[in-house]
Formats: sequence, structure tokens, C-alpha cells
Amino acid sequence: MNNVPPSTIEHLSNEIFLMIFSYFFHPELCKAWTGLNFRIDCLVRSIRTCLHISYNSDLRKYADYMRNWGDMIISLGDYRDDFENEFDDYAIYIKPIDLRPFINLRKFTQKHITRKGFNQITLINLPYLERFHISNYDVGYSCRPIDSILFNQNQFPCLVSVTGVFIEDIDEKDTTTNSIIHHIGITTSHSSTSATALLKFINRFPNLVSLRCKVDQFTATSEPSSVLTKIHKMRLQVVDKDAFHQIEVLLKSSPVTRIYLEIGAARYWHGYLEANALVRLAQILNTCQSLTHVDLRIWNVSDKINIEEIRQLSRWFVPLNINRDITTRKSSWETCASQGLNGRYSWEPDFD
Repeated sequence: MNNVPPSTIEHLSNEIFLMIFSYFFHPELCKAWTGLNFRIDCLVRSIRTCLHISYNSDLRKYADYMRNWGDMIISLGDYRDDFENEFDDYAIYIKPIDLRPFINLRKFTQKHITRKGFNQITLINLPYLERFHISNYDVGYSCRPIDSILFNQNQFPCLVSVTGVFIEDIDEKDTTTNSIIHHIGITTSHSSTSATALLKFINRFPNLVSLRCKVDQFTATSEPSSVLTKIHKMRLQVVDKDAFHQIEVLLKSSPVTRIYLEIGAARYWHGYLEANALVRLAQILNTCQSLTHVDLRIWNVSDKINIEEIRQLSRWFVPLNINRDITTRKSSWETCASQGLNGRYSWEPDFD
């Protein structure tokens, strides 16, 4: 058999084979091409790919693939809903994915995570994990399972981005730090949170440069913060319309160059935002000398306000426009500006 000349296809270069393989869905590629010869097997094994799970049926469909080829997957997205569709009136049991085969995983996104799911996210299972995103917790908030990932003594050496961190309360006495994480996304509970306490939590990540934070309500406080951060990209969503002092505290603590700021929400009503609030916001943005780009959306602005007068308050308000949400029939004021110049509005800010 060793004297049999190679077929025509075996004369093709590795580059051409890889180009051919790029047209295949990876599970089908592994099924169709492996086992032909050692060279083809090595080429297939050299490919790194991603896998998205949308339904429990996908988990069953790709069970053998994940078990045998999981080490080739570097990005895994589990987007299963607890309801299969919007008309379902019963919850779907979301079976946790066995993460042990995904030894080379770099990015993991989980829409709904359970306690069993958290228990699998360990340094042994995912030693090269770089990005981890959670959309919804299916565990008791009091157990704080995310702490085992953020502040574990054996920290993930490559984990630089964690989003979907839910904070029910902030333990200001805990000083455990994580110097590896550069980007974090935080959502606070419906109870009030002070900007000072939030900064103390953020300060536990000394090398943080990008922050995404959603806060329902800030606790009013006049105390200045002594915390200084390295954050230069900030995405801040605040439902409470009376949180301007807290926003100022966050901006003063960081050399922010790019900010996405949303005040209010389309589906929540906290009263109209009056002109004096916009004057205050203009003062805050004008005094932040490091800013080079601002994305701004403000909900429930009073119809009595003259938008032309507001545009004169700040260079960041110059491209301000009024947008009406067609589903809620509520208006929002929007602006997107770089270096204070008018720019085409782009609603997807460049955040990790």
C-alpha cells in the first residue's frame, strides 16, 4: 500500500485544503474529512472554530462533536432561552454544557447560567479563557458565584473581560483585587447604589480600562471619592433621572475619553427631565477635559424645552436630535459627537 501513488487531490497544498475546508460547517467538516489519512486529519485538527447553541436539541445534535472535537472550539455561545419561543407558557430546563472538552476555549457567552454552570467554570476546565459574558442568572443572588471567577485565589491568567456581573450589594470591606481584568460589565440590583461604593468595587480591578455599567438608581451622596481609575472607555446606563452628581463622581475619577451615556429608559417612567437637568449635564461634560467622543441618549425630556437653546450649552450637544420610539411612543434626545464636531449618529458604540 505504501507504493500506491497519491491521488490527484493529495497533490494539493495545505493552503488550498484549508481554503476548501473554510466552506464547511465545522461539525460536517469533521464528519466528512477525518479518517482519510494522517495529513488530512492534522489539517482538520489545526482549525480553530466557534459553536453556537440555540436550543436543547442543538446540544443533543452536537453531543458527539463537542465530546470529540471540543478542543478545536475557541468561542462557545450558549444562547438557549428558558422559553423556546415567546408563545410558550412553560419554562424549558436548560441542561448545563459539559465544559471539560473545551480546553482551548477563549470566549464563552452564556445567556442563562445555573449554579452547576458556574461550578464548571474553573481554571482546570478553561485555562485559556479570555472573555466571559453572562446575560441572566438562574441562581440565588446571595450566593455571589461570580466572586469565584473574579476574585479566586487561583485567578484565570488570560481572563481580561467579564460582562454580565450582577451586584446585589457591595461589600466595601472586601479588598481582594484582580489585576488581570481590563474590561468589566456590571449591573446593580434594583436597590440604590452610591457612586462611591461602586468606585470602591471598581477599584478592586486596578488595571481596568473599560467599564460598562447599568444602574437603576444611585443613592444621593455628597462625599467626594478618593478613588482614581485608569478607565478611558465608559458605557453608563442610569434609569434614575436625578443621578447627575453620581455621574460626575464617576467621570472625575477616571481619564475617560469615550463615553456612552443613557439616562432614563424607554419602558420606565420617572417623570420628565427638565431644562435645569440638561444644564447640569452640560456642565459635567464640559468640565471633563479628557473626553474626545460622546454617545448620549436621554429619555422623557420635557416637551417644553427648546432644543436650540440646549444645543448652545455644550459642544457635545451640537448634533442633538429628537428620536421617537415607535413601540413606546416616547421620545428620546440623542447625540453622537467626536471632538465636539457634528457626526453621523451611530447607536452602536465601540465597546468590548
